[in-house]
Amino acid sequence: MRFIAIEKIWEKFTNKYEALILAAKEARRIAEAIEKNELQLEENPYRYALRLVLEKKTKEQAKE
Repeated sequence: MRFIAIEKIWEKFTNKYEALILAAKEARRIAEAIEKNELQLEENPYRYALRLVLEKKTKEQAKE
């Protein structure tokens, strides 16, 4: 997946800023895991985090 359409975010979240904040938090968690060699990604960490947010697979979303 090369681009994530903003419309996909709007479809799943009433507040697009909330979605982007969730993605930023997840991207930070992913970046830390990569730095500690706990995770290896070929994809951009932020794009990967945004995809996880859209699929509702983040730790933050699991709490809800």
